[in-house]
Amino acid sequence: MGNSSSSQLKTNQIISGGTFELTPKQQKSLSSNIYLNNLIKLDINNNLILSPNASKKVLKKKNTKSPFNEKIKKFKNKKSSSSSSSQIQNNISRSNSIQSISSSSSSNSLSLPSSTSTLTKTTKNKKSINNVNNNNNNNNNNNNNNNNKENEKKSFNKILPEYLIIKIIGFACDIVFPSKTFFEISMVCRLWNKLAIKSIRHLYYSYQFLYERDSDLNYCRIIGRWLTPRNHYQSINRCQAIYLRFGLDPLGFCYLVPYLMKCSTLRLLRIEFSNSLLSPERLNTIIQILSINKHIRVLNLSCNAINSKICIDAMGDFFQSKNSDGLKEYIHRKSRMTSLKFSKLLESIVKSNKISIINFSNNEIENDDMDIIIHYISTSKSLHTINLAKNFLNTSSLHLIIQACINNGVTKSLDLRCNNLDSITDRDSFLFQYSSKFINFLI
Repeated sequence: MGNSSSSQLKTNQIISGGTFELTPKQQKSLSSNIYLNNLIKLDINNNLILSPNASKKVLKKKNTKSPFNEKIKKFKNKKSSSSSSSQIQNNISRSNSIQSISSSSSSNSLSLPSSTSTLTKTTKNKKSINNVNNNNNNNNNNNNNNNNKENEKKSFNKILPEYLIIKIIGFACDIVFPSKTFFEISMVCRLWNKLAIKSIRHLYYSYQFLYERDSDLNYCRIIGRWLTPRNHYQSINRCQAIYLRFGLDPLGFCYLVPYLMKCSTLRLLRIEFSNSLLSPERLNTIIQILSINKHIRVLNLSCNAINSKICIDAMGDFFQSKNSDGLKEYIHRKSRMTSLKFSKLLESIVKSNKISIINFSNNEIENDDMDIIIHYISTSKSLHTINLAKNFLNTSSLHLIIQACINNGVTKSLDLRCNNLDSITDRDSFLFQYSSKFINFLI
């Protein structure tokens, strides 16, 4: 026992609650280490003689050389700031396992108190990790908010397509120019102004006076812009119907004639003159418009009286010519038309086999020349709609007209309201007897 103690030269000294056990190898290293010689000295019995600050410096030295501190230094040198807390816990567990393995393998044990520096460092590391995680969460939340805003913008833009917006504005404008609703909607913004212009389909123009000044034609110029292929907003015009009522002189009508000839989208043309008289010159101009612009399907000359035989013959010649191939409907209401004029126009219409709808309501058609009228109605092959309401036809004439429409096999709609029936019971008998023969029968 004495030899072993003298050979190993074990010395025990308690330093701040810890026990150091020096082996012969450690004693040899003391002689070569100048730093430790200044801190630790041996007496004759190989006992340690310590300086007053030796315990603190040794602890610091031991702490700096501990494997746990080396792991923390390596962790600080890492550049990746987004490392997870699980990795750090794994590193701490590994360092603890290394310490336990080293302590168990060595025969001499070294027990140190728990240092506050390591705890503060670990808490700082945990706080830094929590800050990094919080920053990442905030960045993710900001990105999600931005993506949600972009998706909201995209979804808002895709709520209504442009063609639906045009339809909505068209309903609001009533597709009519000029109108109060059109001006209210077009004043909202430039986009609504363009969409309101695109939605216009019907044009109205009325001027009942003399064109004494050049400024009186300004409104005619505006109507002319609507009839061009592209208006002053560089958008395509889609005007399908125009209702014109001119003044006492033909200046405004002559100004719009070239535009009416070239408007390819026009389908309905209604012209009315203030003096309610359709002169041969005006009628010839209308025939020229229809001859050039064959896109017009409906001609409405209501409230224009035809007093001369020249006008009747000119209209009859036009109906039977090739220039009227595009015309499908003819309306001539409130024009004081007699049975003779109606029979001549009906003859040319039936012979042309082009016009399928006629409206001569609210005229002065009586029971005269009824044989000619019945003959052409019964031989017609194109008239599927006839309107003779508000005339002066008696019960027998109405009965003959109904029979003629049944015989031709083409007429499916017949309107004979407000005529001179002999008795009230005649209307009920007509409805009971003939209503099943037509799709639309009014009397």
